[in-house]
Amino acid sequence: MNDTITVLTVTRHRPELLQRAIHSVSQQDYEGEVQHLILIDDCMDTYAMLKQHYGSNDNLNCFLRARSLTETSGPEHLARLRNLMGRMAETQWICFLDDDNEYEPHHLRQLVECAHRTGSLAVHSWMQIFNFDGTPYMKQRWPWCRDDKEGQRRYQELESKGIISAGSNIVKDGINNLPYRCVDTSEWLIDRELFLNNQMSTHFSYEEWVNNKAEDDKLLMQLLAAKVPIVCNKVVSLKYYLGGYSTNHDGRYTHSQIWEWQGGSKPSFANTSL
Repeated sequence: MNDTITVLTVTRHRPELLQRAIHSVSQQDYEGEVQHLILIDDCMDTYAMLKQHYGSNDNLNCFLRARSLTETSGPEHLARLRNLMGRMAETQWICFLDDDNEYEPHHLRQLVECAHRTGSLAVHSWMQIFNFDGTPYMKQRWPWCRDDKEGQRRYQELESKGIISAGSNIVKDGINNLPYRCVDTSEWLIDRELFLNNQMSTHFSYEEWVNNKAEDDKLLMQLLAAKVPIVCNKVVSLKYYLGGYSTNHDGRYTHSQIWEWQGGSKPSFANTSL
């Protein structure tokens, strides 16, 4: 199989974590062409690091953009950037990889194999959850809930559905898990043309902010509404690390962007290639 893939990563103010993500893409055992497209969201330190360490890497394409004064972090902003990167990619397939997560070496290969085997243009994997320090997340509390009691209740719901299990950090995402759980953005392999016709919603309501519904929830609902056949390969190949904006509820992680509830605004950007 020689299907071409572009991995899309948005990054801001965490160059050390980004290097882990870049390394995981470079270590893929997939034999086809893999491009890694990185959009630096207004961070000169990250741009300087990439220029120093990866400037001669032909498979790594990096762009620097400037934020406008009205832009704030969160899924609305991130969805706009992911949509932009989808339009920038030129390969058959696109994947997403958050800058604080990483792929197992077989991640892309097994997703493409699943796509070929099933004929699906949208396939996804399963994942493991890790604490920010790299230890497996074993608490019986769903970390995406803002409230402890709600997190414990949601964990019990998900356990009853077989999505998670006590004593394990594996999350078995899938379309049959709705409304309990969506598919994480970094688990997807999606045909680029399909994504361009089903780009991420950039509007989020106050209720969605309260319930921590992000752009991955919206993407799955759009694909389902379009009646896209979605397949899970049932392979645990994404390593998801807590401490991003959707799980940094107490503000203890200094690297994390904050999802601030404000009115939406359109971004203004300028790209500078390495």
